[in-house]
Amino acid sequence: MKESRPHPTDPTERARLIDALLGAGHGVWDWNLRDRTAWYSAEFRARLGVDAQAVPDRFEAFTSRLHPEDAGRVLGAVSNHLDGRSEFDMEFRLRTAAGGWKWLRARGQAIRENGVAVRMVGTATEWPLAAARDRLTLSANDRLTAAREDQSRVARELERARAELRRQNEALRQARAQSEAATESKSMFLANMSHEIRTP
Repeated sequence: MKESRPHPTDPTERARLIDALLGAGHGVWDWNLRDRTAWYSAEFRARLGVDAQAVPDRFEAFTSRLHPEDAGRVLGAVSNHLDGRSEFDMEFRLRTAAGGWKWLRARGQAIRENGVAVRMVGTATEWPLAAARDRLTLSANDRLTAAREDQSRVARELERARAELRRQNEALRQARAQSEAATESKSMFLANMSHEIRTP
């Protein structure tokens, strides 16, 4: 893992850095690990279509919007980064104001004092590649579901055809039995008539 880079403490330098990140299309976030307060740029909130009331300056405002399938992975990555075991660079989904999910790619860096992480700052960028991958997965799942439904429909139609064939075979068997019975009755009648004619 890369060593933590010095973080600008001069307000002007920090403002210029933030301006540069915003100008590059990034949402910016800054977490204070001591009191769990946070700062989210207007661009960060705009990506989710929310305002400061919906996403207040608290760390929990971020975690509460994580997709349930991503939450454990993201929080684990944050913990590993703060412990110095890995960098923080990952993709995940956050809930938007409309209730949907938006893929973001976040990169962060711990700010340390005497070797202890006291803050974590980073950027969040919309990540269309993950969204496209999501759509492809959904499309593949839709195709698989459609194929299974078609298979089920064909199986039902085949079963109905088999049932109809059994019904027709049974009707044919009964018709044949009736025909054979009528033929036998006719033969017996003719035999009796012939016997009576030959007998004086």
